[in-house]
Amino acid sequence: PKIGYDEIFCYVTNHQSGILDIIINEDHMLAKMLAPVQYHPKVHRMMAVIKENIKQRIINTQKRWDKIVDFGGCFIDEWNDAKNIATVQAMWCLEDDFVVSLNEYISSVLDNRDRAELGLIALEFHRDDFINWWFEPGEQTR
Repeated sequence: PKIGYDEIFCYVTNHQSGILDIIINEDHMLAKMLAPVQYHPKVHRMMAVIKENIKQRIINTQKRWDKIVDFGGCFIDEWNDAKNIATVQAMWCLEDDFVVSLNEYISSVLDNRDRAELGLIALEFHRDDFINWWFEPGEQTR
């Protein structure tokens, strides 16, 4: 089945300068859920960690990741202009159990009380929230 644009949480794009950027799709249901609380310190940091983990997986394709790495909400390095990373480099950048690790990370940052107060009770990622060719081939997990 074809997945529509609004069903993808984020994607990468190239700018004229050749720099890749991770864009959160504002039409995605989880992005809409996060939007009202995006500047809450825990949510803001969590989103920075998620984006940084995807970015690191794209630019460091030779490294296999076991789980989400908490970089403290900071971007540890910028896209390298000279490298001119193609968006196709995102192919197979995510390990098969990425969403499991992502949901575990979110649970470690936001407890049930935080989720209730922030309206994020239903915040749970699934494989279908990401571009399918970002996942390495193999058994599909949720």
